[in-house]
Parts: sequence; C-alpha cells; structure tokens
Amino acid sequence: MTDDVREHAYDSEFFVEHADQIRDARLLANAIADMDHATHNGTAHEVRLAWLQFYDIAGPVLTGKFIASGAWQDYCPEIDDDTDTDSRATLWTDGEKRVVATLTFTHDTPCDMTFTVE
Repeated sequence: MTDDVREHAYDSEFFVEHADQIRDARLLANAIADMDHATHNGTAHEVRLAWLQFYDIAGPVLTGKFIASGAWQDYCPEIDDDTDTDSRATLWTDGEKRVVATLTFTHDTPCDMTFTVE
C-alpha cells in the first residue's frame, strides 16, 4: 500500500500543478506515505507527527495550499467536521481526539501553522 501511495503522490493533480514548489519529491512522497499510514493506523500523536514531517518537507506555503485545496483528503480518512474555519482545519479524528491545523498570524498576515491534538 505504501508504494501505491507514493506513486499516487507523484501523479497527484495537486502536486503536478505545484511541482515548481516541491524541493524534494522523494521526501515529499515518503512523507505522504507516512501520513497515509498514520491516519489509517496510528494514534492522534502519530498523525500530528506525520503532519509535522510533511510541513517540514513541503514548507508552509505548499502545506497551506495542500490543506486549503482539500487535496490532503486523497490520503487521509474522510472527516465530517463542521467546526472548521478559514484558519483552523480538522485533519483527523478518531471520535475522541482530533488533529487540528491552525494558521497563526502576524499583523493579519498568515505566518505559520501549528498542528495540535485536541
């Protein structure tokens, strides 16, 4: 399954459109495979760490676009959460805990993103 996820990442419409922003395609594909595995088999803290790894490799701009576009849902279980806002997105839940991405701002300008377990 992991190799299939990596291959899908290489062929993903989102990543093809943003290829000029990818620093290392192999590392990014591995991070997506790790995220896929964690979100389907792991704990909230493992999912958070997988997102942090993706963020470290992809960078803040590409990660923000990945989340905002909904492309991340190709690799993660479907979320039914109506508490999301323009600056907060639930990326994973097991019914008790959830992993949330939150934009942080400086002078009304997005400057960073945090991933928390709530």
